[in-house]
Amino acid sequence: MGDSDVASSLYNGAGDVWRARVGMIYGFSGANQLFHGSEEVDKNGHQFNQRDMRMAMQLGSLSAGVDAPWGTGLSLLVPYASLRYDDFNTDLGYTQPIRSNALGDSEIRLRQNVLQPFGFKQPSGWLKIPRIFAVVGVVVPNNAAYSTDAIHDLSISRGSWWLIEELEAHFDLPANFGVSLMGGLRQAIDYANNGAPDPNGIGWGNEYRGAVAIRYLLDLPVLEGVANYFVPKRLMFMANGEYLYRAQSTAVENADSTRAFFEASGSQTVSLTPTLMIGYNDAWSVTASARAPLYRFVNGTQPVQYTSYFFGLNWSWGSTPKAPALAKATGAGEAPTTAEIAALLVAGKYTIVDYWATWCEPCGRLGVKLEHELPASPGVALARVDATAWEAEEWAKFLPGAPGIPVLDIFDRQGKLIVRLQGDDCFGYAQHLPVDATRSVQ
Repeated sequence: MGDSDVASSLYNGAGDVWRARVGMIYGFSGANQLFHGSEEVDKNGHQFNQRDMRMAMQLGSLSAGVDAPWGTGLSLLVPYASLRYDDFNTDLGYTQPIRSNALGDSEIRLRQNVLQPFGFKQPSGWLKIPRIFAVVGVVVPNNAAYSTDAIHDLSISRGSWWLIEELEAHFDLPANFGVSLMGGLRQAIDYANNGAPDPNGIGWGNEYRGAVAIRYLLDLPVLEGVANYFVPKRLMFMANGEYLYRAQSTAVENADSTRAFFEASGSQTVSLTPTLMIGYNDAWSVTASARAPLYRFVNGTQPVQYTSYFFGLNWSWGSTPKAPALAKATGAGEAPTTAEIAALLVAGKYTIVDYWATWCEPCGRLGVKLEHELPASPGVALARVDATAWEAEEWAKFLPGAPGIPVLDIFDRQGKLIVRLQGDDCFGYAQHLPVDATRSVQ
């Protein structure tokens, strides 16, 4: 998938429910010189430039995918390109460019969240279990011819089937930051077809990729009224750094020769791709990205793309997750209904159980108040329950029916609930403590 598709997938939390995704991506790029080796600079400071060709490309891609609740996803990418090539070494001249409009090679990927089928629960605190995906896929050629002279038969198809093998790890960090690590291999599993003079065409070399991405997700306030449909609800910023190594390809140069390395093939590239994704609601989002080469080295003499730009429009639909069964809420005069809360109560003391989260601003103020005031009440114990990383199951188990936090439960010396306080009422907890709470049990 492209960077915009990855951003959309991360934003939508693909894999926890049934989800369908459709995206349209427009991109443009080109090359205006041939490189030989690195980007050499002559004694006058001019970049090495044979000025033998100029190429421009406009690319339109359709992406679609479906994700299952057990972490399996299937995606399809179909590109269509318009190419223009000016060859300064032939008698075609500048005013007679070669043009081509054709489908590119389609990509089909099967993606599996490796850990999700095992039902691992996220631990509390800032350290999270990463989402690890194994990806296998295939590139389906559009049957365009490709040979060592293929630049005169312009096509973005490489004329052969490829096998895709990738591994991704996505880490969620505090404050809505995240880091992703990605690595992959592409292998051509047959020769490019119908090449001349070689009837088998090019035998493409393997491609190896390694990437690291840093992302930040910003939730924005929801506005009511008409603006609700036009004002963004989320912004995702992502910067992806990638290293790409393309091994040399093989070819038959003429009818009398044997298969050998194709000299003008193989390269190394380091690129940086910043991406901005704007989410208007759970269904619609737009993306914009630019892939800029930071370093490139090629074998032989090859055209190398300069900065490419991409813009995407994405739509997704997600099923409603099954609501977990609500536990019975603890009523006044009753002991806790869960063993975890019962274990927090201190025998012989009034116990205040404080449910809080790092993202809850009132919880922070309440926590400071409790820690400042309770030392003056030796007959009261404080137990704090961190709900920062709770999923729906934890909310249904520990706080069934509660609209949100902060929540305070006050238990008597025998472990029976006196009162449950919610929201702003929590700050008046002291008036619900019995008068003997200021002294400890003798």
